[in-house]
Amino acid sequence: MAETVKSESLFTDSGKKTIKTLNGIEVDLLASPVEVEGDIVLEGDIPESALLIAKKGTLTVRGFVGGSIAGERDIRIEGNVGGGYVMSSRGQIRLERALSGARIIAFRESVSLRAAESPGNIFGWKGISVDEDVLGGLLLGAKVSVGGRLSGGQVHATGPIQVGHLEHTARTSTLVCLRREISCEEFGRPMTPDERKLRRGMGRHSYSANIMEGMRRYAEKNVRDSYVTQLYMLLCTDLDAHAMSSVRGLQAQANLLGELQGIADLMVTSLAGALKLGERGYEDLEGIAESSLASLAAVAEDAVTMSSAFRLTHRTLITSTAEQFSRIAQTIRRQEVNRVMLMKWIQEINARRKECEDMRESLDENLARLVAGLGLDPAVARSVEANPGKVEAMLNTVIAKLRSDPNNPRAVRLRAPLARLLQNTVDRNNKNIVNWSRQMDAATQELNGLRERLVANCSVLFASNEPGTVYLECERADAGVILVADPRDGAKPLETAATQITVNSPVNLPTRYVLHGFDIQRRVAPARDKAAAES
Repeated sequence: MAETVKSESLFTDSGKKTIKTLNGIEVDLLASPVEVEGDIVLEGDIPESALLIAKKGTLTVRGFVGGSIAGERDIRIEGNVGGGYVMSSRGQIRLERALSGARIIAFRESVSLRAAESPGNIFGWKGISVDEDVLGGLLLGAKVSVGGRLSGGQVHATGPIQVGHLEHTARTSTLVCLRREISCEEFGRPMTPDERKLRRGMGRHSYSANIMEGMRRYAEKNVRDSYVTQLYMLLCTDLDAHAMSSVRGLQAQANLLGELQGIADLMVTSLAGALKLGERGYEDLEGIAESSLASLAAVAEDAVTMSSAFRLTHRTLITSTAEQFSRIAQTIRRQEVNRVMLMKWIQEINARRKECEDMRESLDENLARLVAGLGLDPAVARSVEANPGKVEAMLNTVIAKLRSDPNNPRAVRLRAPLARLLQNTVDRNNKNIVNWSRQMDAATQELNGLRERLVANCSVLFASNEPGTVYLECERADAGVILVADPRDGAKPLETAATQITVNSPVNLPTRYVLHGFDIQRRVAPARDKAAAES
C-alpha cells in the first residue's frame, strides 16, 4: 500500500544546496533536497526550489512539478511539468499532462507523456511515446512515437520513429536522425574511462570483423572462379591450355585488385570518420591500420603466385599501400595525428583505390574477350553468369557425366595439369575461408561481448542488426524537414551525418524512410497500425 504524503509537509525554502550530479547526470541545480522512501503518493505540487529524491519505491505526484525529481522506480505525474529534471534509474516515467522545458530521463525504461513544448531533452532507453504534439526540444531513445505534430527540434532513435505530421518552421529546423547507437553522454552522463575503453574496443573489433569478412569473400570468389574456369575447360569446343590459364590468371588478378580496393574503402571510411569526430576519433585508428596491414599481407602472398608481369605491376601498389598504413599506425602511437594528415592520407589512399579500379576495368575487358573466344555454347556462359551460386553444382554434374562416359573425347581433360592446378587453388582458398571465418567469428564474438557490457551498464543504446528496423514513418511531412543518418555520438548531426536528406516538397501520404547501411531509402509506408504491430 502506497503512503500518501502532503506536499506542504515536505518542502521548505531552507537548506538549499548546489547540486552538480544527480543519478550520475551532470546537473546545475540550486535546490532543497528532500528524501522519501517506499511507494509514495504525493498530494500537491513540487515547488521550483525543491528536489524530491524517491528511494526504494514508486512515486505518484498529484500536482504540478516545478522542481526536480530523482527516483529509482516508476514515476507518474498527474499535473503539468515545467523546468527542472525528472529522472528514474530503473523505472518508467509517465506524464499525464503537458511538459514544458523540463528534462526527462528514464535510464532503463520508457517515457510516455501527453505533449511537450521545448523540452530540455527527453531520453527513454526503451522508447518515448507522446500522445499529441512535440514543439522543439530533443528526443532520444530506442524508438519514438508522436501522435500529433513534431515541429522544430530533433528526434534521434535506434529503432522506429513514427510521427503524425513532421512540421517545418521558419525559426527552427525539424531534424530526424536515424541512429545505429546513442551514448549516455548525449543525455548528460559522462562515460567512465573503462566504458570509453570498451567502446574503442568495439570500433577495433568491428573493423577487424569487416576486414575478415572481406577476405573470406575474396577467397570464396577465388573458389567460384576456379570452378568457372574448370567448367569452361570441360565444355569449350577446343581446349587451349594457355587461354584457360590466362582466364584463371585474369580472374585472380581482378579479385586481388577488388580486395585491395575493399581494404582501401574501409580505411578511407575510418579516416573520414575520424576527421569528422576530431581528436576523440583518432585513437581508434591504430588498431584499424594494423588490421588492414594483416589483410594486405595475405593479399601480397596471393600476388606472389601470379604472373611475373602482374607481380611487378602490383607489388608496388600493395607495398606502397602497406607502407602508408604502417605510417598511420606509427603516427597514432606517437600521438601526432592532425586534420591535415588525415586529409592527406584520404587523398593518397583514394588515389590508390582509383588505380585498382582502373586496372580492374582493363582486366575485365580482357577477360570478356578471352571467354568469348573459347567456343562455348552461349547458353553455358549465360547460365554461369546468371547463377553464380550454382556453379559448383553445375561443374559436379559435368564431371559426373564425363566420368560415366570415358569414351567422350572431353573426359581426358579431367586429368589435364590445369585441372589439378585449379583444384589446388580451390583447396587452398577453402582453407583460407575456414581461417578467415574463424577470425571473423572471433572478432564478432569479442564485439558482441563488449556490446553486451555497454548495454548492461546503460552506456550505449544500440540498434538491432536486423535490416529495416531503424526507420522514420510519417503521415505528412513539410518541405524543409531534414533527415540524417547515424552521426556518431549525436555531435553536430548536420556536419557528421553519413547521409542527409532534405524534404524538398510536401509529403501528403504515409511514407517510410529506412536506414540501410549508411543510406536512407524512401518507401511508401504500410498502414500505421500494421507498422506499429511489426515494431
